[in-house]
Amino acid sequence: MNQGENPGKRENNGTRKRSFSCVKTTCTFVGSVAGAGFLSGRELLVFFGGFRIFPLFAGGVAFFFGFYLFLRLGAEYGGFDGVIAAIFGRKISKAVRASSLYCSFCVGTAMLAAANASYPRFKPFFVALLIVFAVFFTRKGVASLGAFNAVFTPVLIFFVVGCLCGNGAFSAPEHTGVLRGVSDMFSALVYAGMNVFSVMPSACDFGATGAECGAENPEHFENRAENTRTKTRITGLSGIENGEQQRRNGIFLLVASLSAALLCALSALILSVLGSDKSSYSYPLPLEKILGGNGIVSALSAVGTAVTFVCAFYPISKAAKKRGTGAETFSALAFCLCSFLPFEKIVKIFYPVAGVLGGGVIAYCAVFSLRKKDSAFEKKEKIEEEDFLRKGRNFRGIGTRALSRTIPR
Repeated sequence: MNQGENPGKRENNGTRKRSFSCVKTTCTFVGSVAGAGFLSGRELLVFFGGFRIFPLFAGGVAFFFGFYLFLRLGAEYGGFDGVIAAIFGRKISKAVRASSLYCSFCVGTAMLAAANASYPRFKPFFVALLIVFAVFFTRKGVASLGAFNAVFTPVLIFFVVGCLCGNGAFSAPEHTGVLRGVSDMFSALVYAGMNVFSVMPSACDFGATGAECGAENPEHFENRAENTRTKTRITGLSGIENGEQQRRNGIFLLVASLSAALLCALSALILSVLGSDKSSYSYPLPLEKILGGNGIVSALSAVGTAVTFVCAFYPISKAAKKRGTGAETFSALAFCLCSFLPFEKIVKIFYPVAGVLGGGVIAYCAVFSLRKKDSAFEKKEKIEEEDFLRKGRNFRGIGTRALSRTIPR
C-alpha cells in the first residue's frame, strides 16, 4: 500500500468497484435467461402456460434461491470447479459436469435455432457470427463476460419494456384451478432449474471473486480454493461467518433479489401482452406476431440471442480450453449443426430434461450447504463450551492461590 494514498479515496474506489461488480453480476444473470426464446414468449408459454401469478411467483423464488446459493458456494470453494469437487467428489463430479454442459448446450442451441427462425435468409452466417462473437467474449473468463453483459443487458431491457408499453395491449392475470396451479408451479420450477443450472458455472466463478468479480487470472480460483481449505484446517470453523463474509453475503442477497425481480417483471409483462391476443400462441415466435415483426423487434431479438448465447457458451468454452483447440472447434461445429433443429422442439423436448437435471443438482447442493452449516454451528458451540470451561478452571485456580496467601500458616 502506498503511504501517500488517501484512505478515503481508496474506500470510494472500492465502493465504486463493488457497485459495478454487482451490476455486472446482475446483468449476467438476467442476460443468461432473457434471450430470444424468453423475449419471443415461446419459452414462457411452454413453462408458465399464460399470465398466471402463482407460477411466476414460484419461478421468481426459485431464481432467487438458485442464484444466491451458487454465489455463496462459489465464494466458499473457489469457483465452479471447487464447488463440484467439494460437493460431489470424484465419482459423481464428472456426471454433474456433463449435465451442466448439456444444459448450457441446450440453451445455446435454442438461441441459435431461434436466430435461424428469425433470420432465415442469413442462415447459417448469422449463427457463425454469433459463435465467433461468443468465443471472443469468453476467452478472458468471467470478467469479460460480466463486462459484456453490463453493456448489452440494460440496453436490451430498456428497449424491450419500451416496445411492450408502446405497442402491446395488456391483459389481466388468468385464474386457474388448484390442480392446474400445482402443475404450472412445477413447470415453472423446472424452467427456473434449467436456467439456474445453465448459469451455475458463471455464478460460482462470480462468487469466487467475492464482490469484486474481476479475476483475470484463471489461477485465481485455484488459489481461492486452496486458501479456503488452509483456513479450514487452521481454524476448524468452516462456514462460520465473520464480518467480511456477512458483508459479502449481503451483496449476494442484493444481486440475487434484483436478478429474480427483473426476470419476474419481464416475464409478467411479456405474458400479459401475449394474453391480449391468444391466437399468437400457435406461432413459433408469438411476441413478434403481436408487435408486427418490425425492425426494432428483430434487432432486440438479435441482441437477446447474442447475450444469452455468450452466457451459455462460457462454461463450454472454459471446458474446451482444458482440452485444446480441437475441443473448441468441435464445440463450434456441434452448435452449428444443432442450430438447424426446430426451435419449438428444442424448448419442448430438451429443456424439460435439462430442468429436471438442474433441479436435482440444485436440491443436492442446497441440502449439502444446510448440513454443512449445521455442522459448523455445532463445532462453534463445542469450542465455545470448551473455552468457557477452560476459563472457569483458570478462574478457580487463581482464586485458590489467592486464598492460600491470605490464610495464616
